[in-house]
Amino acid sequence: VFRSISENQIKTMLSMRAAAKRILRHQTAIRMMSTVEENSVRVIFVDFDGNRKAVRGFVGQNLLDLARMNDIEMDGVCKGGGGVKNVRVTDRFLEDMFGDGVACNNCHVLIPPKWFNKLNEVMPDEKHQLEIIPYDLYVPGSSRLGCQVKLSKDLEGMIVHIPDGPMVSDETANLD
Repeated sequence: VFRSISENQIKTMLSMRAAAKRILRHQTAIRMMSTVEENSVRVIFVDFDGNRKAVRGFVGQNLLDLARMNDIEMDGVCKGGGGVKNVRVTDRFLEDMFGDGVACNNCHVLIPPKWFNKLNEVMPDEKHQLEIIPYDLYVPGSSRLGCQVKLSKDLEGMIVHIPDGPMVSDETANLD
């Protein structure tokens, strides 16, 4: 049994459907924003001149990528050794190949002791590169390679010093 629906009833149903879609989109956007907030970390970079720049990075992202993404000057010739390289396999096929690991120490950063113990573990390749940093730049308990430091929620508000100037080992007490 069909009953007839007036044109006004059809318009009302369509406008209600459109309103429901807008509400769902709005709720989805709110959920996405909270997800971004839940999965991001605020990091403060300090260059040799003392200039500070606060940026947000995602959990799992490394400091070198975060710095580059935010136009913060940080060297990193080997890109952490894990950068994607497109290798041509055939005329029509490129394969993503990944590097062999850390190959330089150009992205050397100093992390205040308050944050240092919260960082991910130093792996053997990074440890080797840290050992060959010039003695006047290497600071035990503060030195790490930016390409190897992975962001986690525990690092919210972390300060990262980029030592691209003269001797810094005397300044480690004042890193914060």
